[in-house]
Amino acid sequence: GVPELEKAGGGAIVFVAADFRVRTNVNAVYAAAKAGLIGFTQNLANELLAKNIRVNCVSPGRISVPMNDGPIAPRVRRLGADGTPEDAAFAALYLCSDEAAWITGVNLPVDGGNEVQVKPFG
Repeated sequence: GVPELEKAGGGAIVFVAADFRVRTNVNAVYAAAKAGLIGFTQNLANELLAKNIRVNCVSPGRISVPMNDGPIAPRVRRLGADGTPEDAAFAALYLCSDEAAWITGVNLPVDGGNEVQVKPFG
């Protein structure tokens, strides 16, 4: 938890919420919990900033493929298609890495572009 990260001189926390389209296509309790987690991420990031603890959130879009056993291997992905658990895992790994050392308070949609797609009515 936070005390251990503080003793280590800092670190990273990554929460998992859900992207906008997922939150609007489920029940209200789930949507409220995930939206609240995004707000919690931003506030906790502010509270832990002075302790050099980064707090971010990954918000996967629709995931329809089960997680494979074994090592996580990158593969060619098609934007706009359903994602895999590995897609969200790679984003979380990045946010935990030293390469993301200057990123905190971010909600990162991992949704293949679903949040930005404009769908025609009808």
